[in-house]
Amino acid sequence: MKRLTPLTLALALAACGTIQSDTGNNVVVSASASAVTLGADGTSDASTAYTFTNPAGAKPTSVTSATVAWGTGADQKATVAIPAVSLPAGLTCTAAATDPSAACDYNVSGTTFGARSLTASLKDSTLFASVYAANPSAKNLPVTVTFNGAANAVNFALSVSSSTTGEGGETTPVEAAPAPVLQVVGNGPFSGNMSVNVSGNFDANSEADRIVLQITDSNGVIDNTTYTTTQARATFSVDTTKFANGSLKLQVIAYTKSNLRGVSIEKAVQVQNLTSPNLSVASPSDGATVTTPLVPVRVTLTKRSADYTVNPRTIQVDILDYRGVVVLQQTIDITEASVCTGDTDSLTCNTQFDMAGLPADTYTIRTRTTVAVDPAGANITRALETSSRFTSNTTSVLPPAATIRFPAITENRTPAQMDSESGILIGVSDNTGVSVVEARVVGPFDATKPLSLNGTLQCLESQPAAGSTAVDVLMLNLGYEKPILFGNPSLPNLDIDGSAYVPDNKINQRYDLRVTTVDTEGNRNIQCIPITINRSQTRAARVLYSTTASPFPSTPITTVGKLNYTSGEWTLSGITNRSRVAALVYKDGEQIGMAFNANATSSVAVSQTFANPGAYHVNWLVEDMTTGIVTTVAGPYINVIRNEE
Repeated sequence: MKRLTPLTLALALAACGTIQSDTGNNVVVSASASAVTLGADGTSDASTAYTFTNPAGAKPTSVTSATVAWGTGADQKATVAIPAVSLPAGLTCTAAATDPSAACDYNVSGTTFGARSLTASLKDSTLFASVYAANPSAKNLPVTVTFNGAANAVNFALSVSSSTTGEGGETTPVEAAPAPVLQVVGNGPFSGNMSVNVSGNFDANSEADRIVLQITDSNGVIDNTTYTTTQARATFSVDTTKFANGSLKLQVIAYTKSNLRGVSIEKAVQVQNLTSPNLSVASPSDGATVTTPLVPVRVTLTKRSADYTVNPRTIQVDILDYRGVVVLQQTIDITEASVCTGDTDSLTCNTQFDMAGLPADTYTIRTRTTVAVDPAGANITRALETSSRFTSNTTSVLPPAATIRFPAITENRTPAQMDSESGILIGVSDNTGVSVVEARVVGPFDATKPLSLNGTLQCLESQPAAGSTAVDVLMLNLGYEKPILFGNPSLPNLDIDGSAYVPDNKINQRYDLRVTTVDTEGNRNIQCIPITINRSQTRAARVLYSTTASPFPSTPITTVGKLNYTSGEWTLSGITNRSRVAALVYKDGEQIGMAFNANATSSVAVSQTFANPGAYHVNWLVEDMTTGIVTTVAGPYINVIRNEE
């Protein structure tokens, strides 16, 4: 795929769309605890960690408030301002790996859609102050917290601790036993390492001593020494290969310094460790450079221990570009002897991709298949995937892109009508740059043929209509010393009355306007569109358009060193039928911008900001989409000067 650098115009015809922060209703929130305890006076030194996740593809957002509710009545909720948590857009990139707050530019290689998370700690006494005020003796009161109208509410059980009075009249808080919780990341059956989040959920008056993750396998063997921590919360990576296949029971036990003990609810998961076959890309190897248009790919599937079958009997091979988008794809049938050799012990498949139509860049080969592993009669499906990156240094053979914008086919599917008052406008783009643009009037050809057949214009014929003199007139020939990546070459007037005279076409005849673009690599693109030339008919039916120019401010600025005008607006009036209109903006005779309207019905206006002195004006190109008549209208000049002493 070609990446194009957009041409920034100073025209203010329409506002450009930008990503705006939303209200956070895509954000998902989780908390490090599900129970909160406040002191008898409503205070607490404890904080709860909240993880805010912006899903893949979501806009950037900022979370600034939380609504705490402990019932359904209007007086049973309160909104609390919190320190702003600014979540970046749902994109991942290299910078995000080290900085969770980093913004990712989608146009930069390596950026993909991905969820983004930030964690912030909020003091329990601040967030739940309103709940305490309304419920000073709460015990396991259900409370929900919603952040900025996020996608989900976070649920808590709020309790207020009681207190005792000592001999001297002082109050001593009563310490509650911990209420630990555990969370297993993902769904089973599990193999290899399994991630388990644990939290002691200690009382505010407690001091954490240790947390133990106790594991009991399917044979009844208990492990309560391997996974321990002195932290209040932690994540354990459990090696499931050390336990018997089958049901694995998990339970968290938390201890305080005062020897209070709390036990979580027991959770059972399934463990199934199998040695699946190895899928790999043998060539091109990871990091290789390929200089030929045809890229050979070799994929191997090798048995390691358990027997397996490939189901379905195919291997999917994809070529992904820098964005992670699939640009080429093949499905290998492993039963084809001409493609794959070997057996289930060692299978090798060969294929190739034609990269000639893609630009030189770094690509990823991704291979996928599904196998059924059969240890001791247990038919378990496994999805296999692997990838390899390589660099293609082949020269692009993609031609430049070109579109003839004026003239255009009318609403009635008839050719445009052209004469010396008509202009042409072309849109071109290329990844390396367009170096040459030429336009010719060629013909005449038989006009009785339909303009379209299966949606394709009947252009590029080689033989003129019978009894006609062949015409091949070069009207535009532009070469660019600095090739343009994106532009709009134009010709204000099609001077068919000069030395390269083009006769009126006869009845049932037409001409072709042919445009050829050439990029810096010599790739060419030829576009064409049918036109008719009948001078008297065109002049008689042409609409008389009018154009005006209005500088701003209306009274010139006289301050020394300032420009006399800061901007200007040109207006085209007199449009009677739906028309295509292009405004070509010039400064001192050089085109500096272009604006296009495909559905003008009455009048069109275009504005230009003045940054420097010069003579500014607009040439309008108009095509009446009913009659097909193309007209050039020159707008007035606005002379901009810098005031001197």
